[in-house]
Amino acid sequence: MKTIKYFCLSALALTLAACSNDDNEVTQQPAEQVQGIPFTATISIGQSGSNRALAEDGTKLVATWAVGEKVALIHNGVNDEMEVASVSGGVATISGTITGSPSTGDAVTIIYPSTAANGATGNVKASLLKQQEGTLEAVSAKYDVRKGTGTLKVDGVATLSDNVSLTNQFAIWKLTIPTSKNLCIFAGSEPIVGATLASEGAVFYVAVPAFSDQTVNIYSSDASNNCYHYTRSGVSLTAGKYYQSTLTTEQMPKLGTSPASIYRMTGAGTIPNNCTAVLSGVNISGGYIACAGNAGIILLGNNSISPSIFNAAIEVGSGNTLTINGTGKLVAHGRDSSAGIGSNSDNPCGNICIYGGIIEAYGDNKGAGIGSGWTENCGNITITSGVIKVTAVKGAEAPYSIGKGYDKWGDYTCGTVTIGGVVTGQITTSPYIYQPQ
Repeated sequence: MKTIKYFCLSALALTLAACSNDDNEVTQQPAEQVQGIPFTATISIGQSGSNRALAEDGTKLVATWAVGEKVALIHNGVNDEMEVASVSGGVATISGTITGSPSTGDAVTIIYPSTAANGATGNVKASLLKQQEGTLEAVSAKYDVRKGTGTLKVDGVATLSDNVSLTNQFAIWKLTIPTSKNLCIFAGSEPIVGATLASEGAVFYVAVPAFSDQTVNIYSSDASNNCYHYTRSGVSLTAGKYYQSTLTTEQMPKLGTSPASIYRMTGAGTIPNNCTAVLSGVNISGGYIACAGNAGIILLGNNSISPSIFNAAIEVGSGNTLTINGTGKLVAHGRDSSAGIGSNSDNPCGNICIYGGIIEAYGDNKGAGIGSGWTENCGNITITSGVIKVTAVKGAEAPYSIGKGYDKWGDYTCGTVTIGGVVTGQITTSPYIYQPQ
């Protein structure tokens, strides 16, 4: 039995370290409802303390648990919440009431803390890591997530038939970078973690899902919204380990006459074909962003776009594809029968793919929140489970929040609408909110 749980420091080779009634006269009473049976068991955890914490101790992080914390006990499709009753010498006693129909030999999954459990699936919430606070205290309070499996033993009361040791599900990464406020980490093409410090600093602590042999791209921005980039191939992170790295980043160029393939965009304008713009703290009033061809947007921090007249906040022409990624926020308002993200009132809309971030898209009058404006067609619209939250609000006279902005005679078309991997068709609910769990 392990008495201390910790993350070992692993060096990265980087430039970063009815009651049924009878016919007689006797009234049969309803059967007594089973309210559950008592449960108590011990599990292997970290050290004991008055508050939950992760303390940095040279090459490791030492975990501390506290009495009163909640643990999810998942069995037979039921999620019962237990409480830490005592902690001593790396062993916690958890207790509570187990419901359903538990039997000896039933498989059980334990997830700590209980708020990290995805219902009764036995899995950790997929969206848990998307946006973090970037401090060791926040990682300790929210992202030090542990999981273990065992079997039940039921004999009047319930317990575990064997020892269960909880192991951490994520790696913890301490990143020292030039003075920054926002951070977004990509493994391959997927944004896996974002963090925003309360004030500008140089050190981020983040919990990261395990991955192997990936190209890592890290984007950061400072309090003045200057953007920085770091990339490295062949990176692997292992769950349960602690990493410390110092990054050497490059400041990203601003939009110019000959932009780099990835660059910082600071205001209204056009994203050239096959280029990606990073938006960090961009607030555009009276203007919009147009895509000259296929374009990408990476979101950091809080951003807003509100045109003056006759435009979508982000316009995607027919045949083109816009990809939105990152962990920041974008609020997009269309104007004069235009969509929030898609097309204006006069032109068809291309394809829109939203893979990350917090999106609020508002159509105006006959415009969809995401899709086309008045009297025009739109392409395929895809929103993946990688997003943090997407809200789409249709204009007052628009039929769809996601899809076509107008279709009085049924002579306009919309491509495939896919939300979270499921083909949904066009969305009429307004506001429509998609937030993966």
